[in-house]
Amino acid sequence: MKIEFQKIAKSFGRQHALAGVDLTFESGSRTALVGPNGSGKSTLIRALMGFIQCKGAILVNDQPLRRQPALDHTLAYIPQFAPQTRAPVQDLVEAVCLLRGLHLTDVAACAEELAFDLEANMKKEVGALSGGMRQKLMIGLALAAPVELLVMDEPTASLDAAARAAFLQMFDRIAGDTTVILASHRPDELRSLVDHIALLQDGQVAFHGGARNFLSQKSQTVVELRCDLDVDQTWLRELGFKRVHPQQWIGIFSANHKEQLLKDLGWKSHASVLDLIVHDVENVDLDSLQEDSHEQ
Repeated sequence: MKIEFQKIAKSFGRQHALAGVDLTFESGSRTALVGPNGSGKSTLIRALMGFIQCKGAILVNDQPLRRQPALDHTLAYIPQFAPQTRAPVQDLVEAVCLLRGLHLTDVAACAEELAFDLEANMKKEVGALSGGMRQKLMIGLALAAPVELLVMDEPTASLDAAARAAFLQMFDRIAGDTTVILASHRPDELRSLVDHIALLQDGQVAFHGGARNFLSQKSQTVVELRCDLDVDQTWLRELGFKRVHPQQWIGIFSANHKEQLLKDLGWKSHASVLDLIVHDVENVDLDSLQEDSHEQ
């Protein structure tokens, strides 16, 4: 299923959430929407799902988007926050099964993979479930049958480690011709679930291209040092390090700079450097890491 956004704009009062977004998701593509909070990711997804009205046009397979019953059988949606309705789980599941033509046994099987016992929770209110359990229910409903379009907004944010691992395994079984749109900030999901990335900033598209290319540009290296107290502090500061404790220093560098940095450190020739740890990271709030460190 091909999805195309044309000049999509949306404002909430004086705040411009989307400012003329032009973006195309080709049929069978798997694309992550990334960007800082408030960049417009969730707003764009809500517009696609028909939850809000926006200026501009949304095309599905080159035709204007219309909320027709036939479309409900061809798409699945995993929201960032599952509904906290007081309706029983059974009512929600039966409604979605009727809308999408799902079989209850398939939903139960998907939920079981995530360690969610659907039968045992049928009489409970959806809002009475924990956030993680509600998200497992949403995933079970979304992945219970093949679809042409799968839309996910931070689908694993409320899951524990075991459930996240199970979700990633379930995702591997999704048909290769399914178009996937994923809003996420997790590097492991960007590496394993998508092949394209669309970066939104201030309600506009700042980048749209291959995931590998994007991640290579955004990857950075964190270098931690443990040094003698008499280490040449001027030398370390000139290299770009900050002292976070009397004997600990930290620096954040581009991945391309790592090899030269290690040469500049002169690891073997500086006896005052006692230990060195190198972390290659992606999509981490590195600025806060330095701001939170307290220089001595």
